[in-house]
Amino acid sequence: MKLIFFLFLLSAFAVSAMAIEQFPEISIKVTGKKVSGEFLRECIGEEILALSRRYPGFTAGLDIPLPSLNAGESLNLPISAGYRGEDAMKEVSLLFRVKHERFLPPETTFHLFSDHPEMLSGDGRLLSAGLIFGRPVTLQYYHGNRKDSSASRTIYLQVHNPGPKPAALQIIKARAGPSPYEMKVGHQLNVSFLRRFADNQGVIIEIPAGSDRIVATHEIPPGQVASGLILMHLIRGSPQDLTLFVRSDGETTPPASVLSDEKDMHARGIYDIPTIRRTIPFRGIQELTIPIGDRPLRNLFPGQPLKGDYGVLYDLVLLLHNPRPRPLRLDFLFCPRGGAATGTFLFGDELVELGVVKAYQVARIGHMELPPGGKTQLRIRTIPEGGSSYPVWLIVRGEIVNSEPTGDTR
Repeated sequence: MKLIFFLFLLSAFAVSAMAIEQFPEISIKVTGKKVSGEFLRECIGEEILALSRRYPGFTAGLDIPLPSLNAGESLNLPISAGYRGEDAMKEVSLLFRVKHERFLPPETTFHLFSDHPEMLSGDGRLLSAGLIFGRPVTLQYYHGNRKDSSASRTIYLQVHNPGPKPAALQIIKARAGPSPYEMKVGHQLNVSFLRRFADNQGVIIEIPAGSDRIVATHEIPPGQVASGLILMHLIRGSPQDLTLFVRSDGETTPPASVLSDEKDMHARGIYDIPTIRRTIPFRGIQELTIPIGDRPLRNLFPGQPLKGDYGVLYDLVLLLHNPRPRPLRLDFLFCPRGGAATGTFLFGDELVELGVVKAYQVARIGHMELPPGGKTQLRIRTIPEGGSSYPVWLIVRGEIVNSEPTGDTR
């Protein structure tokens, strides 16, 4: 059944004597198992931000709780807003129509990565690529604004539709920062993205023929870093052009020049392994070591390989078997191998966060116990975290529980 909510929100403005202006309805389509009110607020906030770029002094209030939406449900949200006219503030009426769409999770085919130059010292293009139908991509950026910078810098991701018909994209995205703490930014990004990725929580946007749309922005003050991870899936339309760029002047068009630094060895490019899938058997009490972020990925562009596999999804299925006549306890451990690192794991369906772990020390992700002769599968997903030192090891250790034997199952 379609569930319609009518929510009314008033904001105070200095209003001219003119009649209230009715803006065109704004349609928002969201995806996911269940879409939270917090996510709906974020989606509506982005539309309000887009309006603020078009109308000077545009303001709109959104300070009440929003309901979550299940598949097929809808939300109608009228909002009063205002913007600065020629002589005075003008009051406008907005109507947001939000609908939850049923949509299958996408399988990515390429990983786009932007970490060059890591510290931004000017305006310019950071990465350009294409997006074609049925070939979803992930894009991760990780950049900082130099401490001696005279102004904040804003990262934009623009999608340009050069085709003769409208295009539609599903987008799942998360961001973290700005913050002066590099490891904190990388960790918070993965916590947010893995939650949304596991629930397929995203938004479907439409781009008219021959037009552009900014789908992500991120302001970075001097001396701070920021990062974002964005999954994009073209579900209708001709190939789209993607441009990631940075500006400090408030303009939202890509600069003509590419920003680069010959001395900066950080990676920038396109990589054809966005997901690393492995099915691994584990039997008995031996120790199993699974490296994460241990092999540089080849760059399809001229440029550095991606060392550490940052932004790449590791999707591991462990086939666990206890052939012993006693219960078997299994511990799943996290061990950095080069320097301090943080980690975020989907341990089955549970999200597990690990704070800073020093090199060669271990932290427990989780544990379980298998009965004599027991077999099960465990799915573990993780993404190497920006600001941390990868590779790391995922270690599985088995230990026989001290109890009376119940029979030989080998």
